[in-house]
Amino acid sequence: MLFPTLTGAGASEAPARHARPETFPRRKPRSGSALISRNVSTANYTSTVATERSRTDAATETIRRRRVTSLSQRSVFERSVFINCPFHDAYLPMLRPILFVVILAGMIPRIASERLNAGEDRLEKIVELIEASKFGIHDLSRMKANKVGELFRLNMPLELGLDLGCRRFKPGAAQKKQLLVLETERYRYQAAISDLANVDIESHSDDPVIGMTAVSNWLEIAAGLDLLGPSALWGEFTEFMGDNYDRLKARGHSDRDIELQPVAQLMAAMRTWHAEDRV
Repeated sequence: MLFPTLTGAGASEAPARHARPETFPRRKPRSGSALISRNVSTANYTSTVATERSRTDAATETIRRRRVTSLSQRSVFERSVFINCPFHDAYLPMLRPILFVVILAGMIPRIASERLNAGEDRLEKIVELIEASKFGIHDLSRMKANKVGELFRLNMPLELGLDLGCRRFKPGAAQKKQLLVLETERYRYQAAISDLANVDIESHSDDPVIGMTAVSNWLEIAAGLDLLGPSALWGEFTEFMGDNYDRLKARGHSDRDIELQPVAQLMAAMRTWHAEDRV
């Protein structure tokens, strides 16, 4: 769904036509104003909000400068993150915040749907993306059949195997690859892929907030980045989604159009929003 709740527990109903979703609030001071007692004068309240906003912005800018300095010294390979996930509408609430946090971190998400070319062999494209990325995120949560008679979805395990093989057998920088494996439940995958029994896997319970947090925490360690906390990141994401909704609505897109915005266009909008937000 296009409209995830702030808790990530699900998605709210789509808003009325031309109405900005309440889930995506307009930009407002990020402060501790909720802690201010109700009897404080308006002048003092405004001053406190401005002070807290200034401190928050200063902290955010410090983190951003450290990250930019660190990333400027890295090659494209060292900044690239291959994302292996299912490509269907039901996964979009999980994919969007994952893409957002990767881009906000200054990294480069690489995903099969980043470009559409009917003349390009899909497997060759995936191998190319894997070889070009030091980091890989592999979500196995949708490999289970949904109904009787339906086969397992094996694309995600296949791509994980390709990435593991690249790290194991390709000489040079590929042997320093860092991988994150996600699942709905921590040990469920072992029923289908017992060879991964000793691999650390993060579970996200199909909750976009938990999934985004897992990716953020992993990037901080694996890529040595200094990122905002999960709550702040989720706030940034919901701000982007609201701004993106307004922008697309103004250009004549329907709610359905926005819901199905192509991944390549979504990533471009995220990059533009992040660049403009830091000006």
